[in-house]
Amino acid sequence: MTMDPWKDPDPQPGDFDAELDQAEVEIHDGSPETELPILASRATEMRALLRHTHPHGGNGAERVKQARPDDPST
Repeated sequence: MTMDPWKDPDPQPGDFDAELDQAEVEIHDGSPETELPILASRATEMRALLRHTHPHGGNGAERVKQARPDDPST
């Protein structure tokens, strides 16, 4: 039976436990000092800037223009 990733249910925790070689599994304690970087596109950042400045009377469009990188062709 072939698997169809578009129709099959998503894997659940424990689904692959039987396939694991327990001798190769390493368990590590987490570090409370670890940071998770969140990557956002420039467009996402610009939309957020517009959304946050508008209700406070700020001119979000001008702020977006200022945040854009300089055009190297000029």
